[in-house]
Amino acid sequence: MGLFDLVDRYIQERGSSAVLDKHLAFIRDQAQALEKQVEKLEAENASLKEQLGQYQGQLQAQSRGDEFVEHRGALFKRKPEGGYHLAVYCPHCRNSAFAFGHLPYSCKRCHWNADFSKGDLQKIMAELPSPENPTPKPQPWPAQPEDRRLDEVAEKALLKLANFSIPITKNQILASFGAGLSPAKCRYYFEEWERRGFVELAFDDNLPGGIQATPKAREYLAKHNLL
Repeated sequence: MGLFDLVDRYIQERGSSAVLDKHLAFIRDQAQALEKQVEKLEAENASLKEQLGQYQGQLQAQSRGDEFVEHRGALFKRKPEGGYHLAVYCPHCRNSAFAFGHLPYSCKRCHWNADFSKGDLQKIMAELPSPENPTPKPQPWPAQPEDRRLDEVAEKALLKLANFSIPITKNQILASFGAGLSPAKCRYYFEEWERRGFVELAFDDNLPGGIQATPKAREYLAKHNLL
């Protein structure tokens, strides 16, 4: 190999090395840019995951909230296929409430009382929102002759109940009407008390189903100078 060949080879090798250095520098810059982009995307991904978790939590909470509809101070539970369960739920603990005879629905756990009984349930549930009627208007309660006085026998029995310091059973109440009254007449008086809100369930573990006079009953007795 001649001198010119050695010089040409040297120039080519040196030139190739310089080009290679430039390529390597370019690749390093691109790699660093890609690393920064990856870090940025990973941070965005973590942020999106956090937001997704928050949205899922909100959606679950909303779904739980949409499971019940509040109406007349009580909760009613939707069915997955549409419509509502034929039941009343406490607005505080969401446990199923119960009703005894003509007494209003009650929650034993929270001592909550509704302002309606089993006899009103069908009418009230007809007022609940539905696809056909999304915003129904509650119908007013029929006017009741609240000022009409009870007869003397019913008033005396109500006074006895109001003077009891502990809850008593329905049979004891019926017995308090006195002898000579038929069971049907006793039931009529008791149902009149229930309708006018003069009696309520007493939440006493020692006497399940015990009944006591309400403050409304005492107001009635005081109004007519019977207390």
